[in-house]
Amino acid sequence: MPVIIFTSSTSSQELQEAYDLHVNCVLTKPYHASEYEKLLISMCHFWLTKVKLPKTG
Repeated sequence: MPVIIFTSSTSSQELQEAYDLHVNCVLTKPYHASEYEKLLISMCHFWLTKVKLPKTG
């Protein structure tokens, strides 16, 4: 399962800490709801149709 962080932080230290904890992706939260919806659709399309993840179990 991909681990995705949505953040409003611009701290490069926090970004590095997230990747050090092995998150798969960090995304900046948009300000407007319409942009948030576009980001979610784009993210779902990417993770569900483009990414090849290893099989588990």
